[in-house]
This record gives sequence, C-alpha cells and structure tokens, in this order.
Amino acid sequence: MCSKVIILVGTSSSGKTSLAKALNSLSSEHYYLSVDDFLNGVPESFIVPFGSPDVNNAGAYFILSEDQKNIIDYTLLPKGYFFQKRIYAAVAALSQAPVYVIFDTFLMDDQIVKIAAAELANHETFFVGVYCAEEKRKEREEKRDTPRMPGIYKVKADYIYKECQYDFIVDTTNQTALEAAKEVLRMCDSTTPSVFKNLISNQGTGEKN
Repeated sequence: MCSKVIILVGTSSSGKTSLAKALNSLSSEHYYLSVDDFLNGVPESFIVPFGSPDVNNAGAYFILSEDQKNIIDYTLLPKGYFFQKRIYAAVAALSQAPVYVIFDTFLMDDQIVKIAAAELANHETFFVGVYCAEEKRKEREEKRDTPRMPGIYKVKADYIYKECQYDFIVDTTNQTALEAAKEVLRMCDSTTPSVFKNLISNQGTGEKN
C-alpha cells in the first residue's frame, strides 16, 4: 500500500484551503496540493460561458444568472474529464513518496468520483467532506481579498453536501482551520477509508453505487 492521501471536498468558500494549510502545518509529512494549482495554468479558452462558440473545444462551461452577475452552474466537458483524470494521476504519483498528500478540490459529479477512485485504487485514500453552512460561505466569499464570481459558494452544493458520500465530514462553520485540521487527523487515525474501495468493488461486480 502506498502512502495515504487525504482528499478534501467542499464548495467554494467552505474552508478547504485554510484547512489544508493547517493540516500541512501540523506535520512535515504532509504535502499540500490544490486543484487550483492545475486550473491556474489552463488557457482562458478552457473554461467558457454557456453558449460560447468555442464551447466544443473547451474543458468546461459555466452558466450565469439572467442579470449576468452570478454564476449558477458549472459543467465539465470531455476535455475537462480527461484533465481531471490527469490531475488524479498526478496526485497518485506524488503519493508514492513517504508522505501524506493533501488535495483540496471542488468536486462536481459522480464521474469525477469514479475517476479519482480508479486513479487512486492502490492508495489508502481518505475522502473527506468539508461542510460549511451557506450563510457562512456567503460571508467568506464577500470578504475574500481576491474576489470570485458572486454566488459561486452555492454552485454544486446540493451534490457536494447531499448526494456525495464521504469517509467522514468535518464542519468548518464555527471551527478554526487548526481545530478542523486536528479533527481530520484524529479521524484519519481512527477510521478505515472505505468509499473508494467500495466504489471500485461495486464497479467490478457491476453493482450500482
């Protein structure tokens, strides 16, 4: 078994990055990586608005509200799913080293979960939900030093918090990042990860997850 991987999943402004950095500060054995490290390198044409003439060549598209002021949805396209596959392959490669790899990401659908599980099949992977109440996410979004598209804190919240299954969930609404990080480490020490293993097993037997 390769070294452990901790995947932190939550909406925008849920506190994933602060939590990941707090985890990273607690031990020299943790290596932190964010999906933003990959997305910051893609060209502008990779993510386009819905209806764009370039959508067929893009990796993802977003949908704006009628007044064009808020983002209300975000959808991956085939190129985007291929990109996600390569991202998780990179996470798997990094976890060959004798360290925990902490990866924070903005998860969107079951297909990405299956991609992550397949790429990390030979790794002990904790799949962790990072919950934060909606009003708190809104407050954090409004206070960001680097503004994001208004409303993005709500995008995919139903899937992330109501549909997706995790090994365990940490609530950052009222905890500090350090408190949440210590909780994650306690859970990793006392919990056996099962979500990815069960998903791979079910796929192998033809069962639906």
